[in-house]
Amino acid sequence: MCLTGGDDGVPMWLYRLFLTIWLIVVLLLSLQYSVVGKASSHKTSKRRGDCIVSKTMSTPGNNKAYVVKGGVKFEVILNSVHWLILKNQKPESQRVNISLRITNNNKKPLRFSRFDTITPIVTEAHGKSLTLESGRNRTQMPTESDFPLVYPGKTVTFTLNAKLAFEDDKIVLGGEDGFGGMWRIADLVPGEYHFSLKYANKTEQMKIGDPETEISHIWTGQVLTPSVGIALQLK
Repeated sequence: MCLTGGDDGVPMWLYRLFLTIWLIVVLLLSLQYSVVGKASSHKTSKRRGDCIVSKTMSTPGNNKAYVVKGGVKFEVILNSVHWLILKNQKPESQRVNISLRITNNNKKPLRFSRFDTITPIVTEAHGKSLTLESGRNRTQMPTESDFPLVYPGKTVTFTLNAKLAFEDDKIVLGGEDGFGGMWRIADLVPGEYHFSLKYANKTEQMKIGDPETEISHIWTGQVLTPSVGIALQLK
């Protein structure tokens, strides 16, 4: 743009005023895009389908992670992310506290089932999930306490009975499900892994007890928590 002024009847000061306004607009737009870009880079969650997923828990150091689905928050919590296994120590004394904390953020009470709903998942650093072995000789039927009623804004915590063992030069993570069954994840070696929990329930109503009592309004659906980074050490 060449500003000479006078030839077309427009004063030089008017050209300068126009140029100043134009520069201010360009500067404001640049600042706006910069702020939006920085805000986007600091987001700590993303949507996956109809879930809101925490994505800040990916390396050893954070001991919990959560996912939200249908107004319900599912959070995996570990008492520690550094698991030390002693070769000569009895498995019973090497327990690992693993919990699933469920928060009902809906406007109505909901029941949540502990019966055959929680699956531990251990994944290697490159993304391969390790095999989960499980079995049950006889099922111990659930009671009403296994379907707690959670009011709006309240939580319930389900704890896995888990322990570490050293068998045949391999580290094994296993436990009982509380209903007559057992589970284990074998072939672990010292190193870093990712741990998550899957919660799945297909039954909205359940008949329990003798005489039978019907439990209803049980939450149904399936969620997978984000992974928590864990580190296994052998001593």
